[in-house]
Amino acid sequence: MTRAGRFLEQPNLPIKQIARQCGYDDVSNFYPDFRKVHGMTPQELRIRYLELLYQTKKRPIGATR
Repeated sequence: MTRAGRFLEQPNLPIKQIARQCGYDDVSNFYPDFRKVHGMTPQELRIRYLELLYQTKKRPIGATR
């Protein structure tokens, strides 16, 4: 599941493909296992990554937070 979380940082990689790369033949089994480990769905975690990336890029050079 750690590996799956890292794959989600790649926005163009479909969640179904991530599930397969992590050994799941059926994505419907992947979702509940992912939620148990991460406390959110793969889509929710991907959105968080994208939001953090966007916020980091908008921050002025030298700004801290």
